[in-house]
Amino acid sequence: MKDLIELLSVFRNVLFRVAEVGAALLGIIVIFFLLLGAESGPYVISVIENISHIIDIVTPQALIALALVIFGYKIIKMKS
Repeated sequence: MKDLIELLSVFRNVLFRVAEVGAALLGIIVIFFLLLGAESGPYVISVIENISHIIDIVTPQALIALALVIFGYKIIKMKS
């Protein structure tokens, strides 16, 4: 059981690192678009278009729900 918990902990750490690298890469792509504009290339343009589609899809209700979930998690974490 101890080995399984350790394996899951390692998997979680790797997953968080991959998410951090992805977020950093996304930030770099957005900076390239801001610096170069429409001349930044088709890949950068498609990433920016996808980000704008995701922003359009996310409603204020979804943002409030996400904030409540994060707040609830923090409260539970503080009590334990």
